[in-house]
Amino acid sequence: MRAPLLLCLLPFGAVAQTPISGRVLDAATHEPLPYCNVILVGSQRSTLTNAEGAFSIAADTLADSLRFAYVGYRPLVLAASTVQRRNGILLHPSAHQLTQFVATANTKQYDRVARVAKALRSIAPYAARSYFEMETHLDERPVEVVECFYNGRFSGARTDGLDLKQGRIGIAPMGDRYFVSLNTTKAITLFDPTERNAHFPTSPFQWPSAKKLRKAYRVELVSTSTDEALDHLRMTPRDSSGIAFTVDLWLSAVSDAVEVIELHCTDCARHPFLPLWSEHAINSVDLRIRQTWRAWNGRNVLDHLELVYTLAYANPERPERIDTKAVLHLFDPGGAFILPLFEYDQEQPDYRKITMQPYDTLFWDRAPTLVRTAQQERDRDFLQRNGLLTGSSAPGPWKKSGFFESNCAWWSADKRVSLKSLPPPPEDATRPAGFRSQGAAAPISQVNLEAQLYLDMDTTGGQLRVFTATALDGFRSYYLLPEERHTDAFINIFFDLCEMERRTLQEQLLQPGITAERARGIHSFWTDHMNTLTRHYLKETSLGADRVALAKWNARVKEALGIDNMALFGL
Repeated sequence: MRAPLLLCLLPFGAVAQTPISGRVLDAATHEPLPYCNVILVGSQRSTLTNAEGAFSIAADTLADSLRFAYVGYRPLVLAASTVQRRNGILLHPSAHQLTQFVATANTKQYDRVARVAKALRSIAPYAARSYFEMETHLDERPVEVVECFYNGRFSGARTDGLDLKQGRIGIAPMGDRYFVSLNTTKAITLFDPTERNAHFPTSPFQWPSAKKLRKAYRVELVSTSTDEALDHLRMTPRDSSGIAFTVDLWLSAVSDAVEVIELHCTDCARHPFLPLWSEHAINSVDLRIRQTWRAWNGRNVLDHLELVYTLAYANPERPERIDTKAVLHLFDPGGAFILPLFEYDQEQPDYRKITMQPYDTLFWDRAPTLVRTAQQERDRDFLQRNGLLTGSSAPGPWKKSGFFESNCAWWSADKRVSLKSLPPPPEDATRPAGFRSQGAAAPISQVNLEAQLYLDMDTTGGQLRVFTATALDGFRSYYLLPEERHTDAFINIFFDLCEMERRTLQEQLLQPGITAERARGIHSFWTDHMNTLTRHYLKETSLGADRVALAKWNARVKEALGIDNMALFGL
């Protein structure tokens, strides 16, 4: 017997929209244009093409138009109905006037770079719904994929924070070990091309004046695009030891507004990566970061960030080559997800945050991810057959598979939790002196069982959808008493009582006309009710030692859920 976690779909002012798909190609060569920006005209919603130029975006075929923009090509606007009929969207390269690639004494370009740096630093904070995608290959074999949706917080040229909405991951072993990028998004939040940081090479935007910039960099005008009115500048560090980025900059020839910043470094002397184990080493790092910008509400904001790196990784067995590609796309500037109502330590690394959540299949079925390439589909098939892939199988109460370990157990009628599965107690908790006899009173301070009613609300697709689950909170729960015959039955009856509260919450949320704000109030009420019920249960059963009282609570669970914990655990 398993309770459905999907609750309801409620009207939310939806407009009829159809997925519009296609491929964006170079008109001359018919080569795909990866990470081309596809914007729904009249809104700020957008998507990117994948590595094969393919895209998909929801639009009204009768009224909407799409704008295709890629640096070095003339932008194109087409009706959504036209896009739907075409086999390919062809973008024509811009006409460029090449310049002599020679550094001169003219300070004009140095002054422009200094102005750009000042303008980037002055960008006021803004937020955006954001999509993150990363894939890693070790010696050309897929070993890791990560996909996440965030509420992103940005200011200047930096990412201030990424608040997780939903995520999924997959990893495959290499022999008896895994390669994982535990906190790539943390590295992204550390990066700011306008501020010095010991984790990254320096950039030309970090120098306070054109005069000091000239001492550190050569700034050269490479070309001017006559129809895009874009200038392409290249900034080459005078120090070639790997402590500084070489930077290509595309900016407006009229206003100096930034279109693209591309920073690259071969054999970087500074980088944010660490080997997984002390006996391993990173011998070299090649790093490329590309920021693409767009106009929003009269100012320049980040559209997407690409992070590409190659590591020469040395372990005691043999050297390896690790290639990682990641993209962070701000597909809805000014927009925000409704974040799950669920408390956890925000300082946890990416993997722990993702595996701490229940997998929401319907969210991912409707989520505006990038179109997968044929290679990505093959990689995910490989990970599912040979490794671990979130959402591909039902996890146990606690995921014990290495990096997929979680501190939360999600309720399931098919799987029971046990004292042994509880995470270790907090360091400041003290075990009572001496053992107590069967049935004797125990200090309630030695047991703390806490659960959370997980609530996630989503408006993807124009409807409010509500998703709930019951979690045994491993951060706060502990059991410091000696294990006895009733212990596991006592813990599972508690967990089942919390699941009963979730089902009542579910019934309330199914009422017509529920808004997100009303749903928050209902969730708060039943969370308080569950906590009150928990206190009564712990007290009345004397932490499970009172068999008569325990049998009474067990009967309540059996009637509601059909689960007889006392019988299951031999009581």
